Amino acid sequence: MASPFGRQYLQKNILKMQAVGEKSADKILTPDQKKFFARLAAGDLEERGERSKRDIWQYLPDDFRICLEVIEHENPIRASERKDALLRKIGWEGLELLKLDAEELADEAKKVAARYAAAHPKDDDDFQTSDHKRGRCEKIQARRLRKIQKKALGCTQAIIKAVGGPDHPLRPLYISNYALKCYRQQERRTAKILEKLRLIKKDDPKTQIPMSELNRKAQIADTTKRRLLVDMMLTRWRELGWHVCWITVSLPGEYVPHSTNEGNRASEWDIEKGPEEAFAAIQIDHHRVLARLRERGVRPTGWWNAQPQQSGTPHRHYVLACSTIEDARAVCDGFRESFSTRIGEGEDRGCAAFVIGDEDSEYAPRKGKDGNEETAESIARYAARYSTRMEVMDGEEVDLDDLDRPASEFERYKAWKNLHGCRTHAWLGLDAPRAPGGLWDTLWVNSQRSDYDPADARMAIAMREMRDVQTSVHLAVEARKAAEGLGEGEDKTSFEETVRIANEDAAYSAWHAAVALGLWPDTDLDTDEIEWLRDAVSEWNKEHGETELDPLPPMPLREVKTSVFDEEYKKTTGVVGAVRRFDLEASAALDVWLEMAEEQQVKVEAPKVGKLKIRHVVKAMRGAGIGFSKRPDGKISGFDPMGEILMRVLDEWEIVDEETAEARVEESKKIDGWINNLRDVKIDENLKGDARKAAYAVAQREIWDTIPLSEKALVLSYFEVSKVGLSFSPTDPSYRPVGPHSGEKSPDDGPPDGR
Repeated sequence: MASPFGRQYLQKNILKMQAVGEKSADKILTPDQKKFFARLAAGDLEERGERSKRDIWQYLPDDFRICLEVIEHENPIRASERKDALLRKIGWEGLELLKLDAEELADEAKKVAARYAAAHPKDDDDFQTSDHKRGRCEKIQARRLRKIQKKALGCTQAIIKAVGGPDHPLRPLYISNYALKCYRQQERRTAKILEKLRLIKKDDPKTQIPMSELNRKAQIADTTKRRLLVDMMLTRWRELGWHVCWITVSLPGEYVPHSTNEGNRASEWDIEKGPEEAFAAIQIDHHRVLARLRERGVRPTGWWNAQPQQSGTPHRHYVLACSTIEDARAVCDGFRESFSTRIGEGEDRGCAAFVIGDEDSEYAPRKGKDGNEETAESIARYAARYSTRMEVMDGEEVDLDDLDRPASEFERYKAWKNLHGCRTHAWLGLDAPRAPGGLWDTLWVNSQRSDYDPADARMAIAMREMRDVQTSVHLAVEARKAAEGLGEGEDKTSFEETVRIANEDAAYSAWHAAVALGLWPDTDLDTDEIEWLRDAVSEWNKEHGETELDPLPPMPLREVKTSVFDEEYKKTTGVVGAVRRFDLEASAALDVWLEMAEEQQVKVEAPKVGKLKIRHVVKAMRGAGIGFSKRPDGKISGFDPMGEILMRVLDEWEIVDEETAEARVEESKKIDGWINNLRDVKIDENLKGDARKAAYAVAQREIWDTIPLSEKALVLSYFEVSKVGLSFSPTDPSYRPVGPHSGEKSPDDGPPDGR
């Protein structure tokens, strides 16, 4: 946020001294002066002596003023302490942003970007780094200001007691009423922006998708996938007889402000430990617990969900499973070690850890609120009750212009999640380095495109199982629609039973698809899963004439992209098969590793300090593009990611506004006209072979010469796209990992490749 003094000084004393075309302070200031006034104009420096904590009132929204007035009436000294805390935690910049709505914040971002551009012109060679380009970008500045505003809102509502629970009129659930209003304003602005945007296919601009529709479908798809994977994990644990842990962890009272359901813990609140510190603390303890469990050889799998307490302080529910009762109890003990020390007066609210079905009183769960025993399904429904709920239900209409409409508990949860930018659902125990989510999405999309089966055994088996999932899901949807179409009093039992069985079948097939694609590390699979996978591979080998009994799981295909700020980053765009190159025993000596490196033509250099060790050989091999996979039998397999490739997206798309989309369509129509003229040339039907090709080329050249120079590049780009055909996805059966098929030549009676 720019400071008033900085703006006034630059305008009165610097910028007015220059011509209209030279509105920049860089022309007449020394380097040190440039830095000082640039920081001052951008609000990075505070004006000392101009404002004091007595001026905080004018920066607070009405709802927050009331809360602060209540504190001042009850205890003026405490009110003064809270004002000091506001200045320490968020500063004047955060206070200045508190009262801005979404549109005003966007306008302020434009001004900040313009001021930065004036101090760092884009045509100056000294200001061409990615940081300078970001500073001149309105979107980046808007994102920065929103982040500052959200931090200010989160800290302020805790410090002045504007959130705490439903039993106090000034302390609503999860989030303050003003923060909820800001969330609604941002949602309304986002909806209006999405209405004006289109996703268009680059090589066919007539194919367009409204971004508002795409955003809604993406939310539904994401929630549906999460539901499916939750059901899949529950099915896996039930079929394998694994033991399920139900764990709830929360933070000590020093992180919990003003909650009406937290008893005396609210009095322990440390004003310096706001929302950011709370989220960091619970994550640190989370990693500490998992690290200790891994050291003990315990590797649980499952997920966790973050939810707000009434005060907005985060707590987590864990649903985890282990193959043995001993490991499950060790997981409970591990969480208790880190969280159960937080015992205040009365009940220990730090950690509740149980093993479903355990008869030991130390681990046996309490009965549910309905008086029944807890099951894996009941705790999963409770833990994921928010994360598996649709953001907007089908047919639901919300008046976004009504900012004062009643808020449901779920909307307050969404606003809380948005305010703190936190993750509320995460999987545990998956093979994270292999981007399991990206692998699943790519194979899922490819399984929907066609009935083509890849030449990679595990990809083919996974896609086969995914098609079974899709069939079961479709059956469940149709049965549910049929049940909903029945009148009152009609028997829906048969349809409901069909839905139940179809959902179970979908979860069962999803489990096997996950095993095949390697959602979990192969070394973490149960012996029953390894046996099933071996049988499935053997059956596939018989059908395709292959012999490998232990194919490696596919790997993510990551491409290097360049952002608009000229920064390179890697993006998962597909899946590639892993081709085994060698196998080594886990206990292989250094000499064996060196021999294998030499065989693979990998040069291993001795370290400058210390002795050569196996880790140096592994690092050299990784640098040469060789990956490693630990196998269930204890061996280590080296592989190349050089197998078959499946792409997640076949076509190139881009997001443009409505006007640009219409212009692209008109441009496409014009190009289509030239293309049709080039293709529909008339030549002598009696000509054959080379004579026909030559005549075709001459006729095309005559038409080509009539195309304006400005249009020729577009025509050529069209031909380049059409010549390549499909992407690397083998949904085109003529394409293989080693390159296009050899029959790419045009037939004798068609246009030559050279145009």
